[in-house]
Amino acid sequence: DFLIKDYTNFFFNNILNRVFSKNNKQDILLFKFRNNIPINFQINIIKLIKKKFPKKKIILVNKTFPELKTLESVILNFKIKKYFTTFSSSVYLGKILNKKIAIYDYTFRTREFWKKYWHLMKTKNNYNNYPHAIKLYKNLTYTL
Repeated sequence: DFLIKDYTNFFFNNILNRVFSKNNKQDILLFKFRNNIPINFQINIIKLIKKKFPKKKIILVNKTFPELKTLESVILNFKIKKYFTTFSSSVYLGKILNKKIAIYDYTFRTREFWKKYWHLMKTKNNYNNYPHAIKLYKNLTYTL
């Protein structure tokens, strides 16, 4: 519970503020969580975001469009202009599906947070792959 609370606070203060500063007032922000994250948790996070940023138009893709199970399906079904993420293969696939999409990478912003909680992580493969993936995706993304 404390890890989720700390990460939520970290995410709001260090990521969302920057994401929202890069968007227009009329933009609709789609939030897509990994499918293994419980829907009730996702809904609670979206409620917190809406409470903290009441003027933003926010949609939880996993609830509103449950048939869109992958990020690729979201990119194909909406006119996505900007995409914010930590490194993943979706960066590469996003560019293949829409060359005009602007992808902002916030991997470096989260790295210090994950170092702090490294001992609690069950899977560490993604963290170990950061340096390699950053080199691979460096030319495809903007730094947040």
